[in-house]
Amino acid sequence: MIHIQVSVLVLLAFEQVAVTGQDMTCGALKTLYKNSSCCGNPNAVVPGFASDGSTRGGSSDQCEDLSNWKDSDGDSCSSIVKKGYCSDGNKYKTAYGSLNIKVSAKEACCGCSGGMRTQLGKMQKCIDYTDSKLKGKRGYMSIVKNGHCYEKTDTRGKQFRKSVKKGKMMFFGDSDVEFWKSEQTFPDAINCGVGGSTAYDAGMYAAKTAAAFEPKGHVVIVAGENDMMSAVECAETIFADLKKAVDAFVNSKYHPTVIMFSTKPEPGTTNLHSLYEQYDVLCKELAETPEMKGHFKFVHAYQKFKDLGNPGNLYQSDDLHMSNKGYALWNTWLQETVKEGCHDIQSGTAAWADSDGDTCAAISAQGWCDAYAEYTVDGVGANSACCECGGGCDDIAGWKDSDGDDCSKITTKDSEGQDMCQHADDYKVNGVGAKQACCKCGGGVKRQALTP
Repeated sequence: MIHIQVSVLVLLAFEQVAVTGQDMTCGALKTLYKNSSCCGNPNAVVPGFASDGSTRGGSSDQCEDLSNWKDSDGDSCSSIVKKGYCSDGNKYKTAYGSLNIKVSAKEACCGCSGGMRTQLGKMQKCIDYTDSKLKGKRGYMSIVKNGHCYEKTDTRGKQFRKSVKKGKMMFFGDSDVEFWKSEQTFPDAINCGVGGSTAYDAGMYAAKTAAAFEPKGHVVIVAGENDMMSAVECAETIFADLKKAVDAFVNSKYHPTVIMFSTKPEPGTTNLHSLYEQYDVLCKELAETPEMKGHFKFVHAYQKFKDLGNPGNLYQSDDLHMSNKGYALWNTWLQETVKEGCHDIQSGTAAWADSDGDTCAAISAQGWCDAYAEYTVDGVGANSACCECGGGCDDIAGWKDSDGDDCSKITTKDSEGQDMCQHADDYKVNGVGAKQACCKCGGGVKRQALTP
C-alpha cells in the first residue's frame, strides 16, 4: 500500500464541498510549500492545510503528519514545510516507531507529500514503498526468523521448539500471546507467541507452522498492533497479511477454527487508535463472510474494553501490555468462544456416517478427508459433515433458553438419562429453541464446506 499523491488528493477534494476552516487552493499550496508537487488545477481546494504550514486533524478527508515526529535536527513537520526544507529531508531521517525505522520528512510530513494520507476517504498511515529505500524489503522488519514455534523467547526460552507437539490447540502471534499464561486455562494447548512479531510475520510463517505442527481444534491469533506502531503500514496491508495467516490455518490438515482477538485501546497508543479501529473492522467483516462463518471468529476486545470504561488496571505500567485483570477477561471471552465451537453433523441422534459406514471420528483418524466425494450420503460428504475435514456446524453464538441453559448444557443427558433436546420447544426464547440453536439438537449454523 502506498501513499496517494497530492494530485489524487486534489481530484478528490475538487469533487467535494470544501471543509470549513483554512483550506487552501492547490496554487496557493504550491506557492507556500516550495517543494510541493501539487496538481493540474491551481484552483482546486486541498483540505487540511492551514496557512501556517501545519495540518488539521479530525476529518477523514485530510492528511495528518506522523504524530510527534521530528527530524534528527529537532525540526517538526510544520517547521520543515514553512522553511522549504522538504528536499533536504533524507539528510535528517530519524528513528520512528517500535522498530526504529528511519523516517524522513518526505515520509512523515503532509507538506512534503508524506504523512497519513487519504485513500478513498479513509485515513491510512503508510510509508511509500515506491519512493523509499524500503521498497521490496519489508522482510527486514521481521522479528521472527524461523517461524513462531521455533523462536527462543524471554518467557519460554530454549524449550520452545522441542516442547511443541503436533495436533494441539495453538496460541500464535505477538507479545499479547507470549505473555498470556495460556497453559493455566488451556493446559493442553501450545503457545507460540513471539514478542514484537507482526501480522507480516504471521502471514509469512503461518503455513510453515500449520504444516509442521498440525494445530487441531482452535488457533488463537493476535497480530497487527506492532505493524501499526512501526509507522510503515496501512490497515488494508496489515489485514492482507492477517488474512494470509488465517487462510493457512483454516485450510491446514485439521481445519482448526481460528479465533482472533482484536487490537486493544491501550492508553499508550491513542494516536494509533483510529488505525486500530479500521483494522478491526476489516477483521470483523471477514469473520462475518459466509465462507468464513464459523471457521474464523473475531473477539472484539477493543470494543469490550471500551464498554467496560477501559480502566487503567487492565494494563501494565507501560500502558501497552495487559495486566492479569486484562488477561482474565480474555480468558473468559476465549472460553465462551471455544464453547461455541464446531460440532460434527449428526443423522438424527446418531453420528453421521459416510456411505462406507465410517463416522467423522474414523475418517479424521485415518486421514480420509480427501476421499469425501466418493462416499457421500444424500449429497453430503465428510468435507461438509466433519469439522476436521472442513465442515461441521456451530451452535448459535450466545444463545440460551428461557431457563438460562446454553447448548452445552442442553445437549447433555438429564438426571434420568434422557436427551434434553426433546424438551427444547418448552423453553424457546423469541421463538428460538434448542432444536434451532444447537447442532446436537438438529439446529445450529452449518459451516460452508472447505475443500480438503
